[in-house]
Amino acid sequence: MENKMYVPKDYFKISIVEEIMKEFSWPSEYRLEEDADGVNIIFPKSEIYIKNGYENDVSFILISFNGKDCYIDESTALEKLVKNYGKESNVFKELNLKEDTTIYASPEATEANIWDTIKILNVYFLDFIMGKETALNSLL
Repeated sequence: MENKMYVPKDYFKISIVEEIMKEFSWPSEYRLEEDADGVNIIFPKSEIYIKNGYENDVSFILISFNGKDCYIDESTALEKLVKNYGKESNVFKELNLKEDTTIYASPEATEANIWDTIKILNVYFLDFIMGKETALNSLL
């Protein structure tokens, strides 16, 4: 009997991350490096990993800060830096995120998920990117 496991199509591409990054203003130069499951965004004082998940669900991990490894997952970082994160359902309302909740992966859903992740990073993580974040000190 043949085992037919479902494997979702992967639409996550470094080129999508690159195009979306260009839509926003960043406090310093950066470079992108493709990795097995995502893309590293490398700034002079920090590094952030944009991770491709199941059905192209997108998340991030704070990888390094001022030359030190930190590996802070998205949920922990958001709890520290976004007021009422996890307590209010519409905490990101003012960001006008695309919030594509499609169950299955698609090019449109993947792009929307990448866009939302990068928008959140651009709004809440600029101090981290510049090496000035103090709210995460207990985790570094």
